[in-house]
Amino acid sequence: MNWLALMIAASLPAATPPARSQPIAIHPGESITLEMRNDAAVVVERGPAPPISAFESGMLRRLQAQQVPAGSGVQPAIAMSRSQLEAEPPTPAANRVRLTFRRVPGVRPGAEDHSFLLVVNGFAASFRYRTTMHVRGNVAPTDVCEVPPHISGSEHWPYVIDQLDLTAVWLEAFQPDNVRCE
Repeated sequence: MNWLALMIAASLPAATPPARSQPIAIHPGESITLEMRNDAAVVVERGPAPPISAFESGMLRRLQAQQVPAGSGVQPAIAMSRSQLEAEPPTPAANRVRLTFRRVPGVRPGAEDHSFLLVVNGFAASFRYRTTMHVRGNVAPTDVCEVPPHISGSEHWPYVIDQLDLTAVWLEAFQPDNVRCE
């Protein structure tokens, strides 16, 4: 299947995953690359996020255009074919996942900034994860969507997140036509 997952995240408690690992922090303006070793995520690269790509800008515009009522719950993944994309998606590195976290301008001039996460999955399995977010001194879980094999997924929050902690990371067999968001 030749599509990309586009996700909208709301701040609701997430389901408990089957495996836990040491929390991995990521801050706005950062990019990290993970490998899986003995069922645990290991950071193999960490650095400043590269300039935002045309692909990310297009995904961000789509996500910011979504009308999501406050408190509406977990938002489902939105599948997109390559023909619907404004730019070429990133090429995943084999057996690695790259997460790039950004603070981005809000939709309207003068609006509060937003948060945007791009997850590029180079594994032959779905990348599943759980996160907690740090917002203005408060820490809470947030929902996220799995990222199917060999594609990217985008998450958007219409407010500033100071830090995301990956509290659990694991790989699972992909269930076609069923991108899970929790």
